[in-house]
Amino acid sequence: MMQTRKSTATGMGRAWVSASLAVWLLLAAVPAYSAPLGAPEGAGPLGAEERRPSVLSLEEALAECSTALAALGEPGVEYVLGAARRTSLLEAYIVHMLRAHLELGGVAARRLNGVPPAPESDPPEVLPNALLRELRGASGDLFVHAGSAIEGGQRYLVAAAYDLRTGRQRARMRTSFHLSEALTPLPSGQPGRMGAADRRWLGLLDEMVAPDGPTAPERVRQLELAEADYFFEAGLWEMAGPAFRDAAAASASPHFVRAIFALQLAGEGKEAVSLLESSLKEHPDSGPLWALRSWLSLRQGRPDDAILWREQARLCDMAHEGLYCHARGLIGLDEGDDEAAREGLTRAAELLPQKLFAQLQLARFHRNRAELDEAIKYYRRAVATPNPTADTWGELAMALEAAGQIEEGIRALRRAFRMRSAGPVITRHLAALLKRQGRHEEGLEVLRRAAEANPRSAVLLAAYGDAAAGM
Repeated sequence: MMQTRKSTATGMGRAWVSASLAVWLLLAAVPAYSAPLGAPEGAGPLGAEERRPSVLSLEEALAECSTALAALGEPGVEYVLGAARRTSLLEAYIVHMLRAHLELGGVAARRLNGVPPAPESDPPEVLPNALLRELRGASGDLFVHAGSAIEGGQRYLVAAAYDLRTGRQRARMRTSFHLSEALTPLPSGQPGRMGAADRRWLGLLDEMVAPDGPTAPERVRQLELAEADYFFEAGLWEMAGPAFRDAAAASASPHFVRAIFALQLAGEGKEAVSLLESSLKEHPDSGPLWALRSWLSLRQGRPDDAILWREQARLCDMAHEGLYCHARGLIGLDEGDDEAAREGLTRAAELLPQKLFAQLQLARFHRNRAELDEAIKYYRRAVATPNPTADTWGELAMALEAAGQIEEGIRALRRAFRMRSAGPVITRHLAALLKRQGRHEEGLEVLRRAAEANPRSAVLLAAYGDAAAGM
């Protein structure tokens, strides 16, 4: 059975309140070494043991680090936090929670994926030119490289901040920390994966529920929800379930939906049912909660109950009937009932003409059954919705190509390429299709532009090199 996760609220709150006492950041005006803010000029590095009676928890260290980082920027400055493409759960957690702390402090911060891992020691004084060009292309004012290191059996939180105008280091930080019991799985944990069917349901339920309010009763709860979000995104269901259960209000919200999902995926189905039934007693007329009950019944092997609860959801929320028709279609897909899936998805697409997910799911339904004319019809409707993705245009292109409409397929792929010129799948597909049409120069130009847009992609560089050598 899952162990109940102890809340880290007390540690987080104490760390934030005491963060003004943190004195471990060295600003650009002083030579950049690991010394405390406010140290006498010319003072050498001060070890953490000289300043504190004990080692901080990671939650406390992150709170101090975020306060020190926030002190670097003027109002309106945007921070860019680097996240490596392949990294440990612990490193990803550090970046995620630093961003959460900064944003809750009123600082604009975003994550940039695909940068090199943060150095474990001695971060460079100046960013490498290639990385600096990439960061400037992504916009932002201050770049933060953060991670952890182990020396002599002790863990350290390390971070360096760089001015993106000059590429020079503004400050660097380093402090020892220990992992609380709740976070001990992070260094060696493996991320989980949610199945495609559950991802479809999660997306639909997110459409149904109102977003959580912009403010929460207290800052600590917001940090706990940010932490739970990370556990969920990483597929750490055993950690995400209790975290959401303890922090999320038991009502129709994205966080409560994730509490139920995580508990079920962690093998705690009985607790998921109990928690959801308690919420339904408080909110018996909530269509989204009955739809969530439908998903839970489906995952627990009770499809007849799933259909019953889906109908209850529809009756409670007739103003959003299209969403519940889509749910009926998803139940049909899960149960292999093509007739029910076709009927539900088609009705939803007609009732939700501006919803990308409704048009796209029906297009895929027809494509998977080789009904290309119908697939193309709904793919065209999908790309006509307000915010079509590059992948949507790419799927339309593949359907057009399969139907023998090559030129239209190329035009659709070019639209996808303009939206994501650094994407290897779209790029290679477009280049290969042009090559098959004898348009070698155009294909080579596509690969060249993609390699320039994503110079770190070995796949794109190799494809461009091979194509150039074959000319």
